[in-house]
Amino acid sequence: MWKLKSTSRRSESTSVPILQDVSGRFTDKRHISLSAFGRKHLNRSRAWFNEPRLARLLGRTKTISVREHQQWFSELAHRQDCRYFAIESGKSLRHVGNVWLWAIDASNRKAELRIVIGEKDCVEQGIGTAAIKLLCRYAFNIMKLHKVYSYVHVTNRRARRAFEKAGFAVDGLLRDDRCIRGRFVSVHMLSRISHA
Repeated sequence: MWKLKSTSRRSESTSVPILQDVSGRFTDKRHISLSAFGRKHLNRSRAWFNEPRLARLLGRTKTISVREHQQWFSELAHRQDCRYFAIESGKSLRHVGNVWLWAIDASNRKAELRIVIGEKDCVEQGIGTAAIKLLCRYAFNIMKLHKVYSYVHVTNRRARRAFEKAGFAVDGLLRDDRCIRGRFVSVHMLSRISHA
């Protein structure tokens, strides 16, 4: 059974509607879904986080062990500062990436959005943009946040495009903000505001 999560706000009227099934999975008309991150998503996620290209984009310098990953997962449900989802694609619900709200600040009603598309054949298919839109709708309509923001390396043009297509605007440039393998990288800060 599917329930339509709709909004009457004009600013959101061009967004794809969220559908929520009884298991709590959110999906759009293209069958891009967000589901609560579970044990079945652990192995694939760990492989992505340890892949050198993605690890660099995520600012990771160490390989994550099975034990570390399982400990992180066991603590995840008790955390109040993040909401973590698996991105699933198609009717087969193939796990293709993860998206999450981080550093949730309830008093200022804002959170950082982070995303990784781990499956290489799913890059540049619009899946990232769809997942960002879905998570923003969740953040604004269900969590009642006012602002969702993200940091994107200046070298990651694809990610910046995905966020801009999802309604984010560039707020500014943080010069030499991250040090990756001994080299400083500037970062765009982007955000999207709820117009509730």
